[in-house]
Amino acid sequence: MFRFLILVNLICFPVSCQTTEDTSIFIPEISTSQSWQQDTTEQPLIELGTDTAATHVWQQETTEQPLLELSTNTDATHSWQGQTTEEILVERNFTSTVTTTTTATSSTCPPSITPDMLEAAKREIIDSIYLAISRQVTGRLEAIEERLSALSCSSGSPSPPIQLAWQIYENLQIKLNGWLLVFDQPYSHRTRTEDLNQIAGICRNDVLVAASFNKTISVAAVGPAKILTLNTTWNRPEQFGQVYWYRTNGKSFGFSPLSTIRQTSGDNEDLSSSLRLSWILDQNTGGYRAGTTRLLTNDSIWRKLNMWHPDDFMFVTDRTPLTSLSFLIFISIAHFVITRILEIYMSSRSKSINVRRFQRFNNNIIGIYSATTFLAINVLAYRDGRFSSWNRLVCHRPTPTGTYAFVWYIFYLSKLWEFMDVYLVILNKTPVLPHFRWHHQTTPSVVLAGLRGDISYEWPILASNTLLHTFMYPHFAGLWNVHKVLVILGAWQLLVGIGISIYALIAGCGGSFYAQIWGLFMCITYAIGYLNEHFHLFDRWIPSRPTIKTS
Repeated sequence: MFRFLILVNLICFPVSCQTTEDTSIFIPEISTSQSWQQDTTEQPLIELGTDTAATHVWQQETTEQPLLELSTNTDATHSWQGQTTEEILVERNFTSTVTTTTTATSSTCPPSITPDMLEAAKREIIDSIYLAISRQVTGRLEAIEERLSALSCSSGSPSPPIQLAWQIYENLQIKLNGWLLVFDQPYSHRTRTEDLNQIAGICRNDVLVAASFNKTISVAAVGPAKILTLNTTWNRPEQFGQVYWYRTNGKSFGFSPLSTIRQTSGDNEDLSSSLRLSWILDQNTGGYRAGTTRLLTNDSIWRKLNMWHPDDFMFVTDRTPLTSLSFLIFISIAHFVITRILEIYMSSRSKSINVRRFQRFNNNIIGIYSATTFLAINVLAYRDGRFSSWNRLVCHRPTPTGTYAFVWYIFYLSKLWEFMDVYLVILNKTPVLPHFRWHHQTTPSVVLAGLRGDISYEWPILASNTLLHTFMYPHFAGLWNVHKVLVILGAWQLLVGIGISIYALIAGCGGSFYAQIWGLFMCITYAIGYLNEHFHLFDRWIPSRPTIKTS
């Protein structure tokens, strides 16, 4: 800060290396009479006299003992005089005059300061200012970046997939979350219809066709997967959304913002348009167009890209419907209240409400759903390479997206659907066992905790539970009798849940620690209820109530 003030003084007040100290006296004419007395020590005295006229002529003379005199004509006169003494006592009497005194002081530069030194000091101060500003700006930017990173990562949930409309995009710089790259070749690549057909066999839903330069997408368009298998006639594109697409065998493939194209080989219509893309097709050369850049026959920097959006679903905490903690609390309380109301109501009735037909139908539907989910979860896990290693299967894996994540989400919703089991049992006036009641009351919280916490061992949990329900619900619907199988599968499910939860905690597997603890605790309570239900282990430790005989 001190250097900065020096710089300001140097800039605003140029340094003069030969200056003097002087005192000015201005004497105007007035009509009254006054007497002034002034003492001056070690200061030059400059006397200035003038009348009412407006003309000033100044003349300065510098000597070792500064003496300045300035005189004018009779219309306007100023007289300057400098005197230096050890001690001066001035006493003057004036008639009809007033004397006013002012002092001006200047300094003398030390002989050691040169213009080069001043220039170096200026440069040093300017560099210091730039450095301070740079550090401050850098600090602010780092704070902003840290804040944005905290906002994006605080929930521990992945970024939602990017949804792109069927239109043309220029200089696409956003991160394409949820999009997979399936074709990446230089513009010199000799692209053929077989290449597009092969891509079409992979792609479903939406596809993105783009041209990139130095890893930046310069122009791109999104459309349905069927654009890759079009068979358009010459210069007759088909419209999908806001884009006109063409694939003319032996000519070219690409898109345009307008219906007018000129397929001389690639599209040569409107050469100034940056929203057109064209690839030579089925010829012995590569290229052709990326916006306003054409030919590109032997270019390896410009690249042809094709991406597709395999699945649209991604679980996002508190944004995916029915997955907030407030909803879970509400639905759990509501289920408990409904259960108690139904039990009170049915206890006042002598007969049950006949809902057995609907109950069988509901059990069969859940059984079919469970079998479908069991197959889907295994097929999708295989597709995603989950079976390639034990670590990837249960400990560390990318956050599921698309169909797999959607199946997991539907599995959570099915646990809310299973509330119906309890209501139907009560309406049939069938006793509700404690294990049955507790399991249905708390299972949604276990699955939702896994979803929100993104636990890495969801596959064994889903697979073991849906396998059990595939046999259990048709059994209760009367479709088959597999009681012994249910006992084994029930025990297996609990062993998997407890064992894999403990392993995940010890091995440091991915996912929320609190979700893992909650899942382990609930599995232990389910195991206690299961053992008591099938083997009455804990009933033996509880003394039975004595029966009272009446005479």
